[in-house]
Amino acid sequence: MINSVVLNRLYLYINLFITFVLSLLFVGFLPNTGALVLLFWVAAALSTTALLYLIIFIVLRPFFQFRFACFIAGLIYFLVDFALISDYVIYKIWHFHINAMVLNIITSPASLDSFKFNATMLLTVAAILLVLIVTQVAICIVLKRYSPSKANSLLRVLDRRVAPLILLISLVEKFGYGFADIKANQPILESVRTIPLYQPLTFSKTAAKFGIKKVYASRQNSIVSSSKVNYPLRPIEIDKDAPSPNIFIFLFDAARYSSINKETTPNIYNFSKDALNFTNHISGGDATRFGIFSLIYGLNATYWFSFLSAHKGAVLFDVLKQKGYQIAIISATNTKWPEFRECAYCDVQDSIYDKYEGSSEKKDRESLEEFKSFVRKANPKKPIFALLFLDSPHAYTYEKEYEKFKPNAGNEGINYLEVNPQTAPLIKNSYLNALHYDDALFGEAIEKLKSLNLYKNSIILFSSDHGQEFYEYGFFGHNSSFSEAQIHTPFILKTPNKEHCTIKRMTSHLDFVPTLLHLLGVKNPPSDYSNGYNLFAGDYNRSYSYVAKWNKNAIVTKEYTYIFSNLPNELFKNEIRRNSDYKKVPPSSAPRIDDILIKVLDENRRFLK
Repeated sequence: MINSVVLNRLYLYINLFITFVLSLLFVGFLPNTGALVLLFWVAAALSTTALLYLIIFIVLRPFFQFRFACFIAGLIYFLVDFALISDYVIYKIWHFHINAMVLNIITSPASLDSFKFNATMLLTVAAILLVLIVTQVAICIVLKRYSPSKANSLLRVLDRRVAPLILLISLVEKFGYGFADIKANQPILESVRTIPLYQPLTFSKTAAKFGIKKVYASRQNSIVSSSKVNYPLRPIEIDKDAPSPNIFIFLFDAARYSSINKETTPNIYNFSKDALNFTNHISGGDATRFGIFSLIYGLNATYWFSFLSAHKGAVLFDVLKQKGYQIAIISATNTKWPEFRECAYCDVQDSIYDKYEGSSEKKDRESLEEFKSFVRKANPKKPIFALLFLDSPHAYTYEKEYEKFKPNAGNEGINYLEVNPQTAPLIKNSYLNALHYDDALFGEAIEKLKSLNLYKNSIILFSSDHGQEFYEYGFFGHNSSFSEAQIHTPFILKTPNKEHCTIKRMTSHLDFVPTLLHLLGVKNPPSDYSNGYNLFAGDYNRSYSYVAKWNKNAIVTKEYTYIFSNLPNELFKNEIRRNSDYKKVPPSSAPRIDDILIKVLDENRRFLK
C-alpha cells in the first residue's frame, strides 16, 4: 500500500495543477497586449497558485502521516477550487475579485432577496459542486491504488524537476514584476490585477538607494486601447449657449471641517457668507490621492488604480477645453506624487505649475504668487479655470507671524517619533497655526479676484482633500481611519446665482463634478460620467457616502460607518462604527445595508469594461 505521506504529497501536487488550470480561466479578462504580457501573466498565475499551495502544505504537513489527512486535504482543495470558480463569476460581473463587500452580501440571507436565481443557474452550481467533489474522490481512489514504487518514482520527479522549475518561474516572475514597476510597464502592472490573490514584489526604495529611479510613464506612452476603463459611458454633449463662468478652486491639504471657523480661518469664514456652506460634507477618501480623485472625477476612489494604469484624464478637463478655458493647476506639492500628472491632470500637463523649492509655507507663498500672476495675465475675453492647492496644514508649517495658537510644537514640522496622545494638543496648535497662515493666503487670493473684477460672477469652491485627526477618535493624522475628523471636510461653494445659505444634508466630493458640469451646460445625466449627483437637482437625496483608501473602503450613513477590507486575510474582519464616537458596535445594533452594498458594487463596476 502507498505510504500515507507520499499519497498526501502527490495529492497536493495534483491539486496544485488543477487549481492552476482553473486560474487560467481569468486569462479571458486579460487585455490584448501581446505574447510577452501573456507569458508573464501565466507565470504570475502559476507562482500565485504555488504560493497558495505552499501555505496549504505547511499547514497540512504535520498530518500527512495519518490516513485521514487525505479527507481534510480534499475538503480544502474542494473549497479552494470552488472559491476560484466563484471569484471568476464575480469578476466577470463586477470586474473585481471577492472582497469583504461581496462576502457580506453572500453571507447575508436578507441580501439574497435582491437577486433572482433561475433553475438553470441553480443546476449549473449544483453540477459544478458535483464535478469538484467527484474529482477529489476519484483522485484519492486512484492514488490509493497506485503501486508504492511508481508513486515514489513520480514523487521524486516532481520534487527534483517540477518543484524547482516552479520555484524558478516564480522568482523570475516576481523580479520581473519589480522591474516592471520601476519602469512603469503598464501592460504588465495592469495584467496581474485579474489574478486572484496575486502578491506583487516591488523594490523601488531599494533600487533608489543604488541610483535607480522609478520611471513615470508619459501620456504619450499610455496604453489606453488596452485599458479596462469605459469612461465616460457616452460622448459628452454641451449646450453651446450655456454660460462659461470663471472657476476658481481652493484646496487646503488636510483641512478638517471643525477647524474652519471665525477664529482660525477668518477669511474663509467671511467668504462663506457669500456662498453655500455644506456642513455635512464627506470626502471620497482619507488620503490625498483618493480625496482629490473623487473631487476631480466625481467617481468612487476605488477607480483610482484603474484610471492611473490607463492614464485616463477627467471629463471635467475635456469639457473645459471644449469651452475654451484658460487652465492652471497650481500645486504647492509635486503632482508626480501622488501621481496626478498620470491620472487626473494627464490631459492638461502643460497647465501644471508645481516646481517650487523650500519648506511648505514657502512653497504655499510661491504658489499663491503664481495664482495671482496667472489671473492677472489671463485673457479677459476667455474664461478661466484655476485650481490652487496649498500644503502647510499637512506639514504643520507656517510663517512665524501667524503663530496664533500656543503652546505648540513649533513651525518647522513635527517629530513623528514623539507623536502620542499627550503631545497631540501641541501638534494640533501647530496645525491650527498652519491653517491660519494658509487662510491669510486665501484672503489675498480673494482680494486679487475682487480687484480684477473676477469675484462676483465666478464659481468659487473652498474645500480639502481630507481631514486631520489628533486622537479625538483614537487615531492620528489621516489615512488611518474613517472617523469624522479624517473624512468630514469643508465644502463652501459660491455660484453667481445662488444666495448664501447653510445646507445640512449629507453631500459628497462625488457631487462636485456633476454640479459643475450642469452649470457649464453638459446635457448628459451624471450617471454617464460620475457616481455623484447634481447638488442643485430637485430630487437630490444622498442617504450614504462612499469613502475609500488603499486597502479598505467604507459606507457612511447618518449614524454608522460600515468598513470593509480588500485584503484577503481580512475578508471577515468587517467593522461597524458609530459616527458620533467612532466606537465599534455589534452588527445586531446597526441596520443592515444590503441594498446599499449591492448599489455600491454596481457603482464600482459601471465605468469598467
